[in-house]
Order: sequence, then C-alpha cells, then structure tokens
Amino acid sequence: MASRPATATWLTEARTLILESYSPPLYPDLEYEPDRLVATMRSLNADTVRFGAIGYWANYPSKRFPVHPGLGDRDLVRETIDACRAAGLRCVVYLPLSHPMIEPALDSRAHWLQRTESGDRHECDYHVGDFARPYMWYICSRGPYRAAAAEITREIVEGYDVDGMYFDGPHYYRPCYCEGCRESFKEYCGSELPSIRMGQEYALDWNDPAIPAYFRWIGDTDHDVLQEQLDVIRSVRPDLPVLSHGGPVLHTLYKQPHQRLLEQVDGTLFETGSSLVHRHLIAGLTRSAGRLMWSYTGGYNNHPRIVGQGVEWALEGFSSLSIGGSPLISAGGRFYYDTRGSEHVREVYDFQQEHRELYAGLEPEPFLALPYSQATAERFTHADPINRYNHPWTAAHDLLQSVNLQTNPVFETVLDSPERLSEYRVLYLPNVAVLTPSQRENVRAYVANGGGLIAAGITAATDPELYGVEVRSDEWAGHDVYLDVPDSADATIPGLAQGGLLPVQRHALVAAHDEASVLATLQRGWASTSYPGIVARRHGDGRVVYLAGAPEDAFVGWIHKHDPSVPGPLVRQRMGYDHLPELARLMAAAVRWACREQLPYELDADPDLLVVLARKGGAKVLSLINLSGPRYESGRCVLDHVRPRRDVRVRVRARADASFRLLRAGVVPRTVRHGDYVEVVVPELTTYEAVLVH
Repeated sequence: MASRPATATWLTEARTLILESYSPPLYPDLEYEPDRLVATMRSLNADTVRFGAIGYWANYPSKRFPVHPGLGDRDLVRETIDACRAAGLRCVVYLPLSHPMIEPALDSRAHWLQRTESGDRHECDYHVGDFARPYMWYICSRGPYRAAAAEITREIVEGYDVDGMYFDGPHYYRPCYCEGCRESFKEYCGSELPSIRMGQEYALDWNDPAIPAYFRWIGDTDHDVLQEQLDVIRSVRPDLPVLSHGGPVLHTLYKQPHQRLLEQVDGTLFETGSSLVHRHLIAGLTRSAGRLMWSYTGGYNNHPRIVGQGVEWALEGFSSLSIGGSPLISAGGRFYYDTRGSEHVREVYDFQQEHRELYAGLEPEPFLALPYSQATAERFTHADPINRYNHPWTAAHDLLQSVNLQTNPVFETVLDSPERLSEYRVLYLPNVAVLTPSQRENVRAYVANGGGLIAAGITAATDPELYGVEVRSDEWAGHDVYLDVPDSADATIPGLAQGGLLPVQRHALVAAHDEASVLATLQRGWASTSYPGIVARRHGDGRVVYLAGAPEDAFVGWIHKHDPSVPGPLVRQRMGYDHLPELARLMAAAVRWACREQLPYELDADPDLLVVLARKGGAKVLSLINLSGPRYESGRCVLDHVRPRRDVRVRVRARADASFRLLRAGVVPRTVRHGDYVEVVVPELTTYEAVLVH
C-alpha cells in the first residue's frame, strides 16, 4: 500500500448518518434546518453526519456549481458545521464527481455532459432522488467538469472547517464521446476513441491495441481525477481524512482496480450487495488492506421515508462492526421527519459507543486466506469477468461461511509477501488462472513450511508439480457431471466421504502424478471416468488438496444458458438444490485436513450463523450474527424479528488462563474446557452477541 497517514481514530469510531442532497429535506424543496438535524442525530445516537454540499444543486454559495434556487443568502454547509460544532458532533462533506444533473441546473453547462458517439446527451434513467425520470443527464468527470471539480473541492477545504471529505465517483461511467474524452484519449495513446457499446464488449476486436488501451485509460483517468482532488486537499489540510465510493469493488471494465483506489484514500463506501454475507465479504476485503469500510445499513427504495427493514439494519450494522468496519445509516433523511424505526439504529450505535475502544480498528483473525485474483478477473475482461470469476469467487466465501469457517478475503498481493502468507493456516485458490513466478514460488514455500493449500480447477496449471496433476482441459459445462467419493477416501481425509455423489459444474480434466493420492473421480451420467476429482498430497511440511471442480460453482446452483466456451456474457440461474450441505461439508473436511485440525474455533455447522473472530491487541472478539431471517436483498421483505437462538455453543481455542465475557448480555458465560478449546455457551442470541476473550 502507498504511504498514507493512519486513519483518524474518530473516523473508525464514527456513528454516521447520511443526509443526502438528492431527497428531502434538501431536494426538491429546501425544508432543512440544522438544529433539527442535530436533534435527529441525538435521537439515533449518531455523532457524525455525511452532509451533501452538492447534489442536484449546490447547498452553499458555490461559484462553480449551480446553486439551489431556494438557497437565498443561506449557506447550509456552514450552518451544518456550526450546528455540529456547537453540539460536539462532526461533519463529513459529500461531493459528487460524475453524478447526474437535472435539466433545470444545466443552464449554460451543457458542455459538462457525457455524450454518445452520435453526440446525444447520455440520459440517466435511475437515481435515488427521482427514479426513472427523463430529465437527468450524466456529467463527465473527464471533460470540462474535471477542472470545475477541483475548484469545487478547493471551495470546500479552504472555506469550511470540515472533519472529512467524501467523493462519490468518479467511476459512474458509460462510454462517453464528449470533446474532453476525445482529447484525453488521443493524448493518452495517440488514437481516436474506439466505438464501444456497453454489454457488447466481448464482440470488440481485442487484438486492436486501442481496445485494451481504452479500458486502461478509464482506470488511469479515474485515478487521476480523484488524485487531483486529493492534491488540492493535501495542499490545504494534509491530514484531513478522505473517503470515496468503492463502486462494485470487484473487477469491472469501467473502473480502476479497488486496491489501487485504496492506495489513495483512507477508506471507501459500499452500498448494496446481493446479501448480508456479500456485504460482509466486500467489507472484509477492504479491511484486509488496512482501510476503513463504510457499509450502508438499509437500502434505497421508492418510498425513502418508510423504515421497512429495521431488524436487517441491525444485522448489517453488527456485521460491519464485527470486522472493524463502520456502519452508517443510508437515506438518513427519513429520520429527519420522524424517528420511527430508530430503535434498530440505536441497537447498533449504543453498543458501538459502549465498546468503541475495543471495536475501533478491530481486525479479523487470520486463518483461511481467500485471495481475490485481479489478474484472473482481467483475463476474462472481454468475456464477462463478473460471471466467469467474480460470482464464483463470491460463492466460495458463501460456501466457507456456511460451515462457519473463519475466512479472510484478501487481495492477491498477499501472495507477494511470504511474511503475510505465513499468518494464515490455510490458503484457498479456486480457478486462479494467473500467478506471477514469484507468487508461485511463495505459495510453494508457504506449503513447504507447513501451510495448508486447497486449490480447484485451472489453478493446477500454475504449478503442476505442487498440485500433483497435469491439466488437460478446462470444462465450463457441468451438466450431469458428478464427484464420486468412495468410502475409502475417509481414511485419508476424515469426513470426505459424506455425500458420496456430489454435483460438479465447471471443472478441469487432469491426469494425476504417480505420487499423488486420488481420493475421488469424476462421473458423467452413469459412467465413471478415470479423471481425478480430488487429489491429496504432502509437500514439505505442508498439505495440498486439489479439487477438479470448485465446490462453490455447484453450491450456488448456477448453470450456463449458452455455450460458455465462447466469449460473451454467461447467463446463470439458481437450481433446486441450492446450497447443498454436502458440498459445504466436503470443503470443511478438506480445510480441517489441510490445517491439521488447528481451527481457531469450532461449532456444529450452522448456515444460519455468521461467525467472525477478530482481534485487537491481546483481546479477541468472537461475533455471532443471527441469519435466521431473509438474507437476499433482491427479495428483501420487512423483517420485524429473527428467530432467537438458545444455548448456542462455540468452542474457542484459548490459553489456559483466558477469561470470557458476553458483551451484549454483560455476563460471564458458562464455559467448559476441552483440551485446547473452551466451549462457551451463549444462552440467547437475538440479532448479535459477542464473546470477548482476554
């Protein structure tokens, strides 16, 4: 990581309310009074507001951005900061870098707009303030607005005593052909902008140097636009905390890599994932780089004043806290008018305040590293990286969490550091297509020194000798293909035989080396094959398990709706056997064997529990999050309760003199020692409980 000042302690402890400038009380009419905001924050026990200095209009007398027609002689940024200062609260100012503008605000600024190849304006058909309205238009941070953005940033940092800055963008992007983009690209690589159609990138001629150059230009320009804002800030206030929107985080064509973004800022924000566990994964990946993660609680909808997912808010907030992240209240304007539903926010914020010294800077305990391979995702750049790598990698985390294995999502740079690798007992590399020579040697040394390695699919092609197999082909279609696990496999890896016949999706056809132990073979329909499905071997002091097909590819039940061997976006759907427990048990058995049963904690597998072990100093916090309610946000419903859990038992590896306390219940739990482990009994689990281990 690039050298950046340590994130301000107050920011890691902040209990933040977002007051958007795209909705009431700041839009469409100005109904805003700062004293009422302060009262709202008090009622929620929030101590920080992220205030929209600019939304569809500027809420202060800007010389560069159109001012809200109802502002008059008011300055809402100054009023808000003054009110926060008087109340002992903090204010982080929000600035957009490439958000849509509304028709009335454009006036003489049409040159700020993104343009299609034919010169038309890029219409925005979705935004939180007005859904599907025809009078919003995307602005381009690469064109004339670029210089204006830096001047707006200067207006704020020179004119106001803000506590932090947050930038939305600049990666809200679609192919733009404004004069600014045309000039910038020509200066970047000496050629004209290529013709790009979103969703049809696979049809481009990727042998044309202008095509890969175009997508490099997007990432580099995003980086430069944000850096220009940072340079302005550092010239005035070098230590001011700065955060930005993290976007989709995992690799997509139209943004710079997330880890590169993290080298610029103190932290990023993640909005809405597919599930609570998905949010947890993304927050964990950002935290692995030592940066703060702002995670939404709740989501946007067509009726923002309705608090419909209160209990889910609490679960999402505690999930963020469990890994040292920072929950924040999305669409906080809903509480400006009334505070119904605030009890769910206070449930998290009251707990966070009480234990702020412990939770600020909390870091997940290293155990099982799951590196995100940016290089592999980029390999599929022209053929749908989202479905070909991002979704399966996310599913791997889902599978591991379903059997309550301590999982650490990390960036692939962990493979560059033998020191960092040595912190983990197990390394899982599913379908990693690209490793540098030094990364390959580091993985070898890691295993030779006693590390446990599990790999799947085409990962074996990166080092056939280490995995004990030669890859013959990479088969994407897994229709009627199975893993046939005989009873004898249990003698090598205890528990592996459970399930017997297991579904396989994408898989590699491999030939095993003589010294490798083949524990299972692939079966097509009713016919057995000689192709190995599971291979186990030892390398130095470590253990290696190779799986021809990554279990997560079948665990999430995805199938391909067209020939996946050709370029183009895949279409997947869930099947009736979604989340087969036998596949999760297969992975659990492999992990236990690879790490020689040296787990940081144990419990009977319970997919309705999200379990996280984190540490700070000499203390450890074991978080238990109750997932017994709906967890998929695409099918989100009002969840007014979770099913309470009784007598939850977790065995924690702990010193002989360790002490235990339940932080929410405020009591010392009943414990029983079993060798190196201490069984802790949690009498009741509603949304969240934390076991403090000293």
